[in-house]
Amino acid sequence: MADRVVLMNKGRVEQVGTPEEVYEHPATPFVYGFLGAVNLFHGRVEGEHVKVGEAALPHDGRDADQGSEVVGFARPHELDIVTDPSATAGVAAVVGRVLAFGASARVELDAVAGAAERGEPTHYEVLLPRERVVELALTEGQQVRLVPSALRVFPREAA
Repeated sequence: MADRVVLMNKGRVEQVGTPEEVYEHPATPFVYGFLGAVNLFHGRVEGEHVKVGEAALPHDGRDADQGSEVVGFARPHELDIVTDPSATAGVAAVVGRVLAFGASARVELDAVAGAAERGEPTHYEVLLPRERVVELALTEGQQVRLVPSALRVFPREAA
């Protein structure tokens, strides 16, 4: 039997499971953030999407009542960058810097004014294979769109 971990927050058990179960299926926002870097998307559930500013992002459907305020979580490797200026999918962002190291690269971005639901500065981190970054030819200040491959939502009050 695989080893099990217990994640606690202020003396309260948040989740018990194998390391893989806890990482792949975090039960709470605390667990999600505790286990590594995350990108947050504050929005409202509309159909099968989370409306973040003007963007509509597909989500996992769990814990998401229609019209409810939610926070979507996506790990850096669960985001892709779209450079096509005519693209409408995803959240608008501006490339801050690209840090290439070995086989991968970290891209740091900021939300475009008005792209964030709450109007607060929003920063994102995307982890891509180096080849993908070369293919995208990203430059500092370039406007792009962020598209999550996986977006796990939690009610805003739980986050």
